[in-house]
Amino acid sequence: MLPAHFSLMEKSVNSNIIRDLVVWVESHIEDNLQLDDIAEKSGYSKWHLQRVFKETTSMTLGNYVRQRRLSRVAIDLRLTSQSIINIAEKYCFDSPQSFSRAFKSHFKISPGGYRRSENWITQGILPALYTSVHHASTPVRPGFAAALPCRHIGPLPYDVIPLKFY
Repeated sequence: MLPAHFSLMEKSVNSNIIRDLVVWVESHIEDNLQLDDIAEKSGYSKWHLQRVFKETTSMTLGNYVRQRRLSRVAIDLRLTSQSIINIAEKYCFDSPQSFSRAFKSHFKISPGGYRRSENWITQGILPALYTSVHHASTPVRPGFAAALPCRHIGPLPYDVIPLKFY
């Protein structure tokens, strides 16, 4: 039997693998991702990758990709004027019908109804598990502290749009 710290090391390694993989999936969410593609990118077998992903995140890899795709669709429906068909194509749904079925099954409302709703419906939106946003740090000298005003110009990437979940 292996000592307990080996188990912790394995979990840490698995967590790093999954974090890197999720960052890659997020950057390719508009591609027609298949489990084979993701497994090939990771360098692990499909079986092992799915087992480690579920162990680490408590959800299946396929379910994560599907929920993230639908979450991004919901955000696009609210923030863009793209047609529903173009959004369905952008996120690689096979047909407008399969897109509408998947969206309605997940959010309990049609894509058009979601777009027309007065308030954001955040129930069902899954934020990215990990993000690739890096924060810049400023060196601080002993006895000296400064607060510099920061301002962002331009649209925010999807993974940093603040969403309130109630």
